[in-house]
Amino acid sequence: MHIPPASFRVTPYGDVDAKALDSLRASYDISQLLNLVDRLYASGHHPLRN
Repeated sequence: MHIPPASFRVTPYGDVDAKALDSLRASYDISQLLNLVDRLYASGHHPLRN
């Protein structure tokens, strides 16, 4: 039985499985977050301003 070597990446949160991290990055959709930011700015509310 052949078991491939584990592949890990060091992140600020510790070592993570590289394949799982790549898969998550490829499937992560930030469009809802960007839409929310667009709506906040369009409404005149700028949360980063003092």
